[in-house]
Amino acid sequence: MEHHPLIRFRLGSSDRREPMLVGTRLAVRQVVSQVRDADGGVEEVAEIMEIPASSVRAAMSYYGDFQAEIDAEIMWAAKIEDQERARWEREQAVLA
Repeated sequence: MEHHPLIRFRLGSSDRREPMLVGTRLAVRQVVSQVRDADGGVEEVAEIMEIPASSVRAAMSYYGDFQAEIDAEIMWAAKIEDQERARWEREQAVLA
């Protein structure tokens, strides 16, 4: 917390301890993914996410120190998203 004062942890789904941005409901992994999609555009991401650029930089600073952890979280979230999409598609096929 001393090095990353804008980061706190919450117990997420599946009892996963997830780093979050203080004062938001945003996970660090979400901010990192947005910055990647914006090719590193901190100001652009801050505007899109409606948060201060300092918060985006805080998330990226945390990512710099704990890259493997955040990359694993991003991969986990993508896996869950794929599973949920497949479940939804099965539901839609049954309803059609």
